[in-house]
Amino acid sequence: MRPPVLSSRSLAFAVGRRSVRGAARAAAVLGALAALASGCDGRERPPRQDPAPAEPPSQATAPTDPERTAGPVAPPADTPDPEDALRAAQESNAPHYGPPDAGFRAGVARPSAERPKRLASSARRFDLQLPTAEPVATPAVHRGLVVTGSGRWVGAVKAQKGDFVWAVESDDPGPSSVACEDDTCVWNTESCTLVAASASTGAVRWGEWIGSVLLSAPTVSAGRVYAAFAADAGDGLRPATATHGLAAFDLVTGRTLWRRWIDREVIGAPVAKGDALYAATYGGTLYVVDQPSGALRSAKARQATSPPVVDEAGVHYARKLDGGREGLAFEPVSPGESAGLLASGPDAPAPLGGRSVVVHVKPADYLDKAAPWLGGGGIVPGELYGVTSPGVPVPAYAGQQAFQGARVVRHEGRSISVMGDELVCIEANQVRWSLPLSRQGDPKGGILAAAPALAGGRVVLAKASGEVLVVAPGSGEVLARHNVGHPIMSEPAVMDGWLYVGTADGWLVGIDTGDPTLTGWSAAGGGAARNGA
Repeated sequence: MRPPVLSSRSLAFAVGRRSVRGAARAAAVLGALAALASGCDGRERPPRQDPAPAEPPSQATAPTDPERTAGPVAPPADTPDPEDALRAAQESNAPHYGPPDAGFRAGVARPSAERPKRLASSARRFDLQLPTAEPVATPAVHRGLVVTGSGRWVGAVKAQKGDFVWAVESDDPGPSSVACEDDTCVWNTESCTLVAASASTGAVRWGEWIGSVLLSAPTVSAGRVYAAFAADAGDGLRPATATHGLAAFDLVTGRTLWRRWIDREVIGAPVAKGDALYAATYGGTLYVVDQPSGALRSAKARQATSPPVVDEAGVHYARKLDGGREGLAFEPVSPGESAGLLASGPDAPAPLGGRSVVVHVKPADYLDKAAPWLGGGGIVPGELYGVTSPGVPVPAYAGQQAFQGARVVRHEGRSISVMGDELVCIEANQVRWSLPLSRQGDPKGGILAAAPALAGGRVVLAKASGEVLVVAPGSGEVLARHNVGHPIMSEPAVMDGWLYVGTADGWLVGIDTGDPTLTGWSAAGGGAARNGA
């Protein structure tokens, strides 16, 4: 039996009451749903099947779709921002509400003796089958090791070699992508634990059970871990508009530093830039939080559909638009300030000082068919990759963990993004080029590739069908193709000329591209801070 999709609507219904009795009932409902979704009953999921061979995509072309538009679209700058949600976010965190609390307690993780099976190896490639056939998230490459996991297993192998180094087993399945800083690597499980282990030895430093459902990955920056979780209100009242919490933990000790209410689960992972933390949620809200204190700097009801990317110019993200469309949006920082490089403290100016400017729009059937929209702009992408990986049944939670929507990479003023069936480049508010992606006979639509990576000044694109492309960012020319041989849901890590790919059917594949300048994308989102290379 295939696990059910946990919709944001069902979570909101389960936890929307303010009374203590309602909170208790909500916790019971969420626990039951999480058990179903995560496979905590111990039953094995169906075996994976190899997909059909990949079809080569066309070279990049100028777009001809009459329904798409390019060029800035923005309301007058002198009118109040109707999407400003800071007051509502502050109200949700007012003292008369209890802080978000999932009954934090010690989580269980231990050393594991299980090793991946090396089924193919050469001087330029290794193929490792991990102990379970669950999807493998984007690996993290750190201090000469490649760290990733599948099922209840997370482990490290030597970069470029694939030799086993260490492994950890947790009581809960569904490990997220890993984030590493100094000698500590951090990940969470779908249900329900945040784990920190030594990067060099795998010794577990701490584990914390933080929530019944964890569908985003943790972020690490400046000695702190940031994670979102499905939350209760403990013994206090809960805000009616919030179902999740966002919290900071000390990287070394696991001590909780602060907790804040947010409306829904975070898309992908929080993004750290300077001393600001950015998070887009499945409720469509784009939050900015002060990293040291947790003070809310900004909240905008942008109907966001991807994690943000922050650079000197501003904040870049995808958003839902009326008429079943999606747009790539840009939001300039406050005048005279650099994005994320702001003064600390609750009174620091908000980075999102401008209005949302949409620079590219296209029909979003790839989202409407595979990820239905809910009220407030939220989405439920649990089935998204199940329809784009032929013959491979993907657990609902894994689809949500992998989902990053049309997250962009930035290169010399260009925004490059996967929007459904194309890789598109926007420059100077115009479509510079578009690279079509083959649907491989998939009639349902859906996103046909993971979010792009950027390494050595080139775009690296993992197609769901099992092929990784290296693309010139200025022209869209496909410079190289690498056949992984398994369906892919997440972008690869790219370091020192090697691709490290986690597959949807439980494999870790390392491929030497022969070009050592292809480097700089060490983890999901580009690195532990999740803000690109």
